[in-house]
Amino acid sequence: MLNNALLGTTQQEYHSKLAVMQGGASASYKLTPEFSVGASAYLVYGMMEFTMPYSLSPSVMKGIAQPGMTFGQMFAAPPAQGGFGYTEVTAAAGMNSHTAFGFSGKIGLAYKLNEKISLGLAYTSPTTLNFKNGTAKMDMTAQLNDAFGKAVQGYMMQNPSATPGQAHDLNRKRDA
Repeated sequence: MLNNALLGTTQQEYHSKLAVMQGGASASYKLTPEFSVGASAYLVYGMMEFTMPYSLSPSVMKGIAQPGMTFGQMFAAPPAQGGFGYTEVTAAAGMNSHTAFGFSGKIGLAYKLNEKISLGLAYTSPTTLNFKNGTAKMDMTAQLNDAFGKAVQGYMMQNPSATPGQAHDLNRKRDA
């Protein structure tokens, strides 16, 4: 469990599962009494799920927050420049029931030096699994509530006569 000030007093769960299974056919051929070659072809199946806190650079946030500034720029900029001063954005993330299929292969060589010693060399091809299906959720409520609080605080610093309610209402109208 992680205690993160941004995620509040609740502890964020860590949970992950990754399973990869493969099955296929193999064949070998003895070229000489000392030298053999072999090859295998596999169908690969993978499953993945996880739950964890997830932090990224604010630069990944897209969209226009205000003229001339993306959300990523606003979240990263120092408060003196109209930003929130975050070095990272944090969320509670979860992915469930993601599955993928891929293919893999192996080739191998074996050389029998004598009755007791054989040497072998094998190569396994990389397997690419593009996980699809399933669900992905990212909850940035804590981060956005913190940013909203900073926006209200910034407005009140620029308008000392404003009440917190006025700053809150003005920011809500601007965001709507």
